[in-house]
Amino acid sequence: MKLAPGESYEHTFDRAGEYFFNDCTDPRPTGKIEVVLEPQVLEGALRFTPGTLQLASDTGLFTGVDGTITARLELPAGYEYESGAELITPLSDSPLPATIVSANKNRLIVKFDKSAVDNNVPTGETSLTLRANFLHAGEQVQLQSTATVVVVK
Repeated sequence: MKLAPGESYEHTFDRAGEYFFNDCTDPRPTGKIEVVLEPQVLEGALRFTPGTLQLASDTGLFTGVDGTITARLELPAGYEYESGAELITPLSDSPLPATIVSANKNRLIVKFDKSAVDNNVPTGETSLTLRANFLHAGEQVQLQSTATVVVVK
C-alpha cells in the first residue's frame, strides 16, 4: 500500500513474530516490527524430571556434559501447543530453545540440551522458567511457568 505524505496506515497483528516493511519505491526492507506476547503465568504447572538436575560431567571436563533435561508443563483445557518453547535461565540474557517438544491435550513435554542448561545455571537451588506459544479459542497466547530445581555440578 502506497501512502502519500501525511497519510497513515494501521494494522493489527494476530501472531507474535518479526514483520518487515519497506518503501514501495525501493524493494529492500527499511524497517522491522517485532510483535511479542505478554505471557500468562501458570502457577505450579511446571515440573522437571528429575527435580534435581545432575549436570556433572562424566569425564571431568566441562565438554563432557551431555544428554537432555525434561520439563513437563500441565496445561489448562483447550490449549494447543503452537511454537516457541524455550527455557529462561538465571545466567543468560537469551532463552534456550527446546530440542524436542511433544504435546497432548493436557501436558507439554519439552527437552533441553543438558550442556546448554549447564552453562546457564548456577550450582544449588535455582529457578527455571518455561515459556511457549499456544492457540486457545483461535487466538495465540503465551503461557509461562516457573519451577525451582536443585542443580548439582
